[in-house]
Amino acid sequence: MIELSILLKATVMLGLGLIAARLFVRAQAAVRHLWLAATLATLAVLPVLALSGPAVTIEVPAKYAAISFVARGTADGLPPKTDLTPKGGS
Repeated sequence: MIELSILLKATVMLGLGLIAARLFVRAQAAVRHLWLAATLATLAVLPVLALSGPAVTIEVPAKYAAISFVARGTADGLPPKTDLTPKGGS
């Protein structure tokens, strides 16, 4: 699950960095390069920070904790059972 969190954070950081670099179109090239280097440095440090930082738990209110999603066609939410035994001969 930590990998998904890191991937999401990295995607957001990279997107924001590239959008900001695009907005610096009239700035000097050195400013744009510094901004992109800072963005890439942030992406390089992100996994270390995510693994060394404290875990954050978000409590779900009880009225939302009882909500469950049930797959169509089954009452227990499990996929339908499929018989994979060969028909006929041995």
